Amino acid sequence: MTSRRGFTPDLHACRDWPQRILHTVSTGLLAAALSFAPLTDSVRAEDLFTAVGTPSNPAVVSPQPGATARLNGFRSARFGMDEDGVRQAISTDFGLEGHAVHVSENPEQRTPVLTIVVQHLASGKSDGRAAVHYVFGYRSHLLSAVHITWETAQDPANTPSTLLETGSLLQAYFERLSFPPGRTATNALMTDGSVILFRGMDPQGHTVALLITGQVGRPDGAQVERMTPSALILAYTENPERPDIFRP
Repeated sequence: MTSRRGFTPDLHACRDWPQRILHTVSTGLLAAALSFAPLTDSVRAEDLFTAVGTPSNPAVVSPQPGATARLNGFRSARFGMDEDGVRQAISTDFGLEGHAVHVSENPEQRTPVLTIVVQHLASGKSDGRAAVHYVFGYRSHLLSAVHITWETAQDPANTPSTLLETGSLLQAYFERLSFPPGRTATNALMTDGSVILFRGMDPQGHTVALLITGQVGRPDGAQVERMTPSALILAYTENPERPDIFRP
């Protein structure tokens, strides 16, 4: 099955990815990345990763002049849309319909999720398959977040080097947007060794977080611990401070 926009959905992957990735993005890692609590000081990109390449825009945000960023969703999908509206947006953006759109539920947050698998979503050439998860509110059943994940375990094309290249491309894009003062962070090291490549909040409180995670160790007898990337996560969230999720 090939979509009318040229994307080839992998239906087996679409069925297999959600359970693992939904668990990944529902942990405290993403919640911490979206929170605007104080972070560890920014560090040099070359000090973060093993020798597989480094982001091209490390450390400091230097946004170019432009209109204030508005994070209203992902492509044609807008926060507040119902399932039918999001399905139409998926069809418009990627030409995917029917069984190419997987339906599931986050087991922790009890939020309905639509998932698609897309090839070369970010760069158009080098990145591997990405899973795009459209997350709906537990009570409202309206679109409240979009999580996009690239993982080495799910596609060998998502190598550590490629994940860094894709992360660098996205980081540079977000740095060019104009966010309110004090509402951005880059290359912030988290306690588990993951790195927030970029985080920004628009005037409405909508948030984007781009983080890279992987195994932390000391390769080849290195003096300091470094991370070998295995996953890149891009999350757009309507209300990170008060998400519409199940609370026991």
